[in-house]
Amino acid sequence: MISSVSLLLTTISCECGYNACHKTDPKKLNIHLIPESHDDVGWHMTPDGYYESRVRSIITNYVKSLQVSPNRRFTQVESYFFHRWWREQTQQTQDVVKGLVKNGQLVFTNGGWTVNDEGAAHYNEIIDQMTMGKFV
Repeated sequence: MISSVSLLLTTISCECGYNACHKTDPKKLNIHLIPESHDDVGWHMTPDGYYESRVRSIITNYVKSLQVSPNRRFTQVESYFFHRWWREQTQQTQDVVKGLVKNGQLVFTNGGWTVNDEGAAHYNEIIDQMTMGKFV
């Protein structure tokens, strides 16, 4: 089964890396704050519990916020939550999100169904996390 994220990203091409960044002033200290999701899939609650109580509104609100200003960016990490949210959306909302991805405002990192534990991770655990998720 192809995930919603894979389908979305294969249909859109955009600039990545430093080329996608705003121009900075070399005479000033430039600080980049990158908001990202890191919503654990099934840590203190079930994945359904997290999604229903928090994550659905987080994704909905960042999509609305990104539309307000082209200078805003967001990084989505967990494919599980985005996939679930995406399936609930209208074609119009999906088209808006495709535009946000195309212009570099919404990016996806990690590629896993869930995020691995970056704080105390060993490569074996990262591989397990990317292949099996937090359900193990």
